[in-house]
Amino acid sequence: MSWRPLQILAASSIVIGVVACDRDDDAMTTAPEAVETTDDAGATQPASPTNESDATAPAGLRDFEIVAASTSWSSVLDGVAASPPPTAAACDTASSSIDGELELPDFMLQPLGPGPPDTRWLAAFDPTSHSVTAIGQYGDGERVAAGSLDVCTATWSPISSVLRHPGTGARAYTNALVYDVDSDAMIAYTSEGMFVHDAELDEWQHHSVPRDDSGLPETFALSAAYHPASGMVIVAGFDQLVAHDIDTDEWMPITSLPFVTGDRDFLGVNAAMDRFVFGVAGTSRDDGTTWLAEPVSGETMVVQTPEHPPVNIVWPNEAFGPADGTVFVTHQATGEICGFDAETLAWNRCVSSTEGPGPGWAIVGDPVNDRLIGISTTAIETWPLPQP
Repeated sequence: MSWRPLQILAASSIVIGVVACDRDDDAMTTAPEAVETTDDAGATQPASPTNESDATAPAGLRDFEIVAASTSWSSVLDGVAASPPPTAAACDTASSSIDGELELPDFMLQPLGPGPPDTRWLAAFDPTSHSVTAIGQYGDGERVAAGSLDVCTATWSPISSVLRHPGTGARAYTNALVYDVDSDAMIAYTSEGMFVHDAELDEWQHHSVPRDDSGLPETFALSAAYHPASGMVIVAGFDQLVAHDIDTDEWMPITSLPFVTGDRDFLGVNAAMDRFVFGVAGTSRDDGTTWLAEPVSGETMVVQTPEHPPVNIVWPNEAFGPADGTVFVTHQATGEICGFDAETLAWNRCVSSTEGPGPGWAIVGDPVNDRLIGISTTAIETWPLPQP
């Protein structure tokens, strides 16, 4: 990876842009309206007819607003590029036997005991072994199950579910599970630090995380997602967004949270736009918008998405996960799972669930079979990847 000197961007301007097209015609993008801006010293600057970032904004069917980050945004990802991805393992024949529903094997159900069906699940896809790693947790994390689903053969294999702090022996509660393509590593971000799965030893190896003066983690991970362009894992905590390099164990702050007015939950990355995707936090703050932040500058597209319900990443609320280069979110009220589409700027890549989706579901993509997989204690459902 190549690096450039760290820069701090202080932004203060807002530019309104309009994107529209006819559903029957080719997409057209209009130039943003010229507006006056104010510099950091409070002086009014002349109106500018164009905005460099607006020229690269995707054409869509909706208006959007360009908003600068209200807090300092570090350009730490500027000039950082992912290494060539490892060669993905090939299937002898792509399996069609995972259509419909599957049951979890007994070795994954027994450790959870008689817990309710809303056990929290996490899942991530590993292309080098064409498999989905899944972790199920009930209660305070003392009941944990883990397994690996080979999507070519539709068979489960047990993996270690022991994630404990090596010093205290405390059981780690996993908040995010991410496969780092750049480093070929399955990473669990937990309450007791960060763990990387060693497939040969079948062990979760503990990595320490930066801690503050009180001994608490500086970034208590609530959500995390792989960023394909930089090869970093983007981790969101209670009060900051950071980039994590597993190869060097560097934690590089990007911005404090919330970086815009109002609470936002980090849901993942839309690869086609190369934007971080944020949803509205909590059911009482639904303003019908989705926020798309540019990784280097923090410049954010605010899109009106009234079809997208509030998303609260704190279990047992709505679940979300990566698939087909975007983010999919469960809609418990409607029984749907919907993905964000970069072309139309809408959450319109939807499938209907027969068993849910309920609290604690894991949502993950299966690129081998072009499918979306939902995992819960009561059922596993699969669907062909939905299109707009």
